[in-house]
Amino acid sequence: MSGSASFRLVLNVPEYALRFQDEERKNLEEFALSGKRKAKIMEWMKSETSILGTDTEKLKYIDHYQIPAHPVDEGAAFEDIPVNVRKDWAAIFGNAAIALSEVAGNIQPGASVRVWPHHFDMGSYFPLDKNGGKP
Repeated sequence: MSGSASFRLVLNVPEYALRFQDEERKNLEEFALSGKRKAKIMEWMKSETSILGTDTEKLKYIDHYQIPAHPVDEGAAFEDIPVNVRKDWAAIFGNAAIALSEVAGNIQPGASVRVWPHHFDMGSYFPLDKNGGKP
């Protein structure tokens, strides 16, 4: 999204919350997910992105992927996730980021590791030639 400010939206796994950060990764606002419904979360995200100078009409649900049906899509609230599960989840993501950064860095120095938001897969993207090497 474009606007007058650069920012990112982060899933804070240990706190089970969404967090806006500025371009220096300074925390701006945070919104706890436990007990919240998608509509309330979207309302909060639109309010915050508006404050940050972004066209909120560009903020939409991802609908071009087939995702299995879930009660949250039917209006149920996000349930709380036990703290120990959140900590394990964060550790798994952290370990995966370290391992992928090492592999990606060996192929292309400086390659970044990202989490794709449509289904939270983690990876790195860089061009390879037809034989699997650097172009």
